[in-house]
Amino acid sequence: MGKHDRCAAALPRIGAILVLLLAAACGGGDDDPGGTGGGAGVAAGGSGGGAGGAGGDGTGGTGGSGGGTCTPDCVGKVCGDDGCGGVCGTCEGAQESCVDGACVCMPDCVGKVCGDDGCGGVCGTCPGAQEECVDGACECVPDCAGKACGDDGCGGVCGTCEGAQDLCVDGACECQPACDGKACGPDGCGGVCGTCEGAQESCVDGACECQPACEGRACGDDGCGGVCGTCGDGLTCDTRVGACVPVCVPDCTGTACGDDGCGGSCGTCNGAQEACVGGACVCQPACTGRECGPDGCGGSCGTCDPDEVCTAGGQCACVPACAGLACGPDGCGGTCGTCTGGDVCTPDQRCEPDPSATFSGAVFPLLGICANCHPGTGGFALNSPAAAYANLVNVASTGCPGQTRVIPGDAANSYLIKKLVGVGICGARMPNGGPYFSNAQIDVVRAWINRGAPND
Repeated sequence: MGKHDRCAAALPRIGAILVLLLAAACGGGDDDPGGTGGGAGVAAGGSGGGAGGAGGDGTGGTGGSGGGTCTPDCVGKVCGDDGCGGVCGTCEGAQESCVDGACVCMPDCVGKVCGDDGCGGVCGTCPGAQEECVDGACECVPDCAGKACGDDGCGGVCGTCEGAQDLCVDGACECQPACDGKACGPDGCGGVCGTCEGAQESCVDGACECQPACEGRACGDDGCGGVCGTCGDGLTCDTRVGACVPVCVPDCTGTACGDDGCGGSCGTCNGAQEACVGGACVCQPACTGRECGPDGCGGSCGTCDPDEVCTAGGQCACVPACAGLACGPDGCGGTCGTCTGGDVCTPDQRCEPDPSATFSGAVFPLLGICANCHPGTGGFALNSPAAAYANLVNVASTGCPGQTRVIPGDAANSYLIKKLVGVGICGARMPNGGPYFSNAQIDVVRAWINRGAPND
């Protein structure tokens, strides 16, 4: 027996002794007559049980039985052996197995190539674009959405085309026109292979054929390169009506154009305005919409009044008579011009200063407003017609050297006009601060100056 085996065999005895010692120390005494000091057997695998302890008046405890107690070990385990012949727990899942103390789901893929493995995973995936997993097997699902014919993607077809000329194109049955060797007529798909362009052509078995037009005609062209018939001896064909008539001798004596009596012509007129009249080419005047000018045949469409001219379009138009005239009517409803700057149009249609623009009657009343700044005192008085005239006509400006207030007959260079207009002046425009003269009022002053600035 080895050292460790001997130690193990001695443990039960040592345990029994410790029990007896404890029983003696803790057993009933005078104060506990009824106590029992039973010693418990110690589990150590020995063969002998501990002795029963003795008590005061009671009987000693019964000695422990032989052999030790097993303590289950389930730390970190939910299933499996507990080390003492029991189990730490059982796995509840149908596919669960206990592996190292833990319940582990065991995938079930027997006979399956796809689909759920029972443990949250899959047994495999279907590689085909149209494949679906059905009961663990990959099955192709036909794709015929929007298709009436053609491949369904699974080795089958979505349908077949029934028409004799139908062809499956991109999943649809399309009729294929049958026009090989045909220039016209139906193509078998509701359309046509072409149309015949000739006026007498008809479609016959897919070909355009000319149909002779001989109804009511005994001779002459049939419209298809043939003839409707021939005429016998002494007869000729009147091609206009397709009838056989006696042979005609054309008669063009004294005629240059027109019918020759036999359905032919004696000639044609070459002139653009010529027409055949009684066998002669006669020029037809072209005067529609024209009232004057040549008629195209050497004549005239009409003449215009002396004061009018004929336009290229054949219309009589008035010619304005404005030579040497500056204003007034032009004789054609217009004018030869208008007068400006206070001038008026004279009876002989010349622009001259308005004779009504007199100094005392028209100009001085306008200058009355200026008397506020140019009263009777001082060197430039405008308070009376005499003072105003004396201080204006041929008088040099004191406010702007080199300027003359009024230059008779020259309103454009008179400083009075410049001051009223406000252009080319020294100082402020007159009247100072306004209100200023209107254009019509300035024209009155301008007309008086251009008349020679008379003291009238």
